[in-house]
Amino acid sequence: MDGDIGYVNVISLAFGRHGISPKNCEARGMAFRTLIGRRSLSYMTERIVRPGSASKGGMELIIGPMFAGKTTELLRRSEQRRSAGQRVLLVKSSVDTRYSRVEIVSHDQKREPCYSMKELSPLLSEAIVSDYDVAAIDEAQFFPDLLSFCLEWVDRQKKTVLVAGLDADCERRKFGEVLDLA
Repeated sequence: MDGDIGYVNVISLAFGRHGISPKNCEARGMAFRTLIGRRSLSYMTERIVRPGSASKGGMELIIGPMFAGKTTELLRRSEQRRSAGQRVLLVKSSVDTRYSRVEIVSHDQKREPCYSMKELSPLLSEAIVSDYDVAAIDEAQFFPDLLSFCLEWVDRQKKTVLVAGLDADCERRKFGEVLDLA
């Protein structure tokens, strides 16, 4: 994805295990910053693919294991974007029915109305794309068309995409297309 996008941020949240280490970041030309959260040790990495204006599009990946705070962080970043006057499209996988079918709900009970979808491709229509500046996707590992959706929104439409999802299953195997975005 070293095309014409403005930036890619990878936020890896972990309890005790380190998804992205300082050594890995250095080898990939990434800046490294350590953040201490309430309940977790978090590593935030940022790779500037091509500096430029916000109109270049960009992506922020929030990855980590279950209960790491991915949804909370996604909702926080979505609210920041809305506060800045951007129009945010919230989407979650229809597979996730734990708390609500029509809301993204974090473990600390923060709630936001959203679209619940099996696939993201219906959101590629020009009418929908033109109505939003940012797409925020929760439980991204369940979308079979995540990569193609993000490529369209970021590379071709020059929009921002916030993606939250598991990076691996309980056996530490790649889960869905989330890691294909990094």
